[in-house]
Amino acid sequence: MPLPLALSYAPSLSGNVESLDADLQVRALIQPQSESAFAAALAALANPNVAYILLVLGFLGLFLELSSPGTSIPGAIGAVCLILAAIGLSQLPFDWRGALLILVAFLLFFADIFLPSLGLLTLSGLALLVAGSYVLFDEAQGVFVSRPLIWAIAASLVAMFIVIGGFALSVWRRKPTTGREGLVGAVGTVRNALDPDGVVFVYGELWQATAPGDTTAATPPIAERVPVTVTGMDGLRLLVRRATEAEVAAAGVAVINDLRPTTSQEPGLSHAD
Repeated sequence: MPLPLALSYAPSLSGNVESLDADLQVRALIQPQSESAFAAALAALANPNVAYILLVLGFLGLFLELSSPGTSIPGAIGAVCLILAAIGLSQLPFDWRGALLILVAFLLFFADIFLPSLGLLTLSGLALLVAGSYVLFDEAQGVFVSRPLIWAIAASLVAMFIVIGGFALSVWRRKPTTGREGLVGAVGTVRNALDPDGVVFVYGELWQATAPGDTTAATPPIAERVPVTVTGMDGLRLLVRRATEAEVAAAGVAVINDLRPTTSQEPGLSHAD
């Protein structure tokens, strides 16, 4: 009896051995491939140019995130780039002073958003960025950032700041269209005759208004339904004058839709009928 039992188990034992050998062969093939891929990734990160680009992109992402909080995407990308840059720098003979200068450069870029320096902080930041890039690695050991790459990144940042500054300037110069400032230049109609005080209808609201009389067009009285243009504000009271034909034409429905019957007519003035 013992011999047949041993014979009956022999095939299953050989099958297990064959399966174990196959698993070992597969693992032997996969492990070198994964190790080689990891080593290739580390070698790529250890390239001084790659580590430098990741470092700059990381600080740039944090700068954009702090400049416009809430977007999250630049901050997340910046954090990932900084982590990858740290991995690459850890394998290279880098100088902390260079990384610190680059960090200070981006802090100056950020400060220039809120301080009226006329761009001096940004120029100082660019100088520190270039200086930090030159001393980021120990050139005596043959490791350094490509000089054309340094100047290309500096030029790219200059171009980016020019675009952002131009956009901000255009927004700053744009005439307000909301709030109290947006009322200046608006065209409305007189609801209660101005002599010199009365009521005008502007942007769907009734406002207390005054014809100050400082110009011919602002000389009271100004009768009802006469189009007027807002020239300023005194607290919550509008200062108005008679609107020109061009202003009335450009006002559109704000004046034209006032279809109440005319109660008075002033010679030589445009009326909203």
